[in-house]
Amino acid sequence: MTEDIRKQMFLGSLAVIGGGLLMLLQRMLFATGAGGLIQTTPLARQVYAANHFTPAALVVFLVSATCAVVWYRRALKRSIHYAPKDKGAARVTWGLILLFPILSVVIALFFWGNVSPKAMPWLAGFLVIDKLVIYWLSTALSTPELMVPTIPCAGLLRK
Repeated sequence: MTEDIRKQMFLGSLAVIGGGLLMLLQRMLFATGAGGLIQTTPLARQVYAANHFTPAALVVFLVSATCAVVWYRRALKRSIHYAPKDKGAARVTWGLILLFPILSVVIALFFWGNVSPKAMPWLAGFLVIDKLVIYWLSTALSTPELMVPTIPCAGLLRK
């Protein structure tokens, strides 16, 4: 394994770990109410955090992290014979894999989001941020150098 591949894997792993830590912070915000900013009525904040935010966040985390690994493996395999003309096909593949994290957010909101209407915008926002950090950021950081233009805005991070 080359040094570049190790570095890419490390950076992608850091993004996934950072996404997990971000979820813990978000859970704490739900549990404490963020100084009255986040309302979880009719449920108590601790109950909402434990029974609704945590399972929703775990689903998004697992799906997004799994999809990031799937992308990385495909990109690593594809990068051996990659040419700039293949950018369109690679971008379609990245986008198709992205559909699963998006779907995980929709499913999480469907199953765990309708309990507290006041908390729904916070839950939706946090899950979208989590998906972006875990899937987009990890793929942007771990994609082989030749394929970086495949991922939207990844070139801004990798300059």
